[in-house]
Amino acid sequence: MHIIKREVRFGNRADKYDSGFEGKFLRKFYWLFIQNINIPSNSKVLDVACGTGELLKQMYNRFNILGYGMDIDDRMINVAKEKCPQMDIRQAKCDKIPFSNQSFDIITVCMAFHHFENRKEFINEVVRVIKDGGQIYIVELRLPEIIRKIANTIMYHLNIVGHFFTPNEISSEFEKVGIQADGCVKEGLVQIIRLKQT
Repeated sequence: MHIIKREVRFGNRADKYDSGFEGKFLRKFYWLFIQNINIPSNSKVLDVACGTGELLKQMYNRFNILGYGMDIDDRMINVAKEKCPQMDIRQAKCDKIPFSNQSFDIITVCMAFHHFENRKEFINEVVRVIKDGGQIYIVELRLPEIIRKIANTIMYHLNIVGHFFTPNEISSEFEKVGIQADGCVKEGLVQIIRLKQT
């Protein structure tokens, strides 16, 4: 019997997400990410699972990007469009990126990869829409091994879509389709996995 897993949705808190617990928690992730990247002006950047658009807004303010976003939840999308009116932000699932081939210089995913149910399809879509030489950044929660295993076990038994990975596990999945690991930044609870389309 096929068990349908429950997806984690944050849209019911969209209006207060940035000022609530989740938004405050993510500030450290956004800050560390912004400090560890250098995006050329006018780069086309896609933030997958962009939520309220906060990371897109920060990248735009710092690097003057051409911003694009997508998220599964329409309420998050509505907030993101208000926050980033100059950007192209669409409702879509991670495994069906609604943009054309080789569109983006950079693709980012911040604190969402662990909730992607169809990770292989997502990675195939990244290969399709990233330009040659483009960069991918996966920003994830960094947990001690025993805590990570416990969290993964709990999500599995509760039928929740979710699984926390090590940087090597994430890199190896991308390397199967020709995207190479390009380093990893680790600080506290944050890990930033850099990958590059060759």
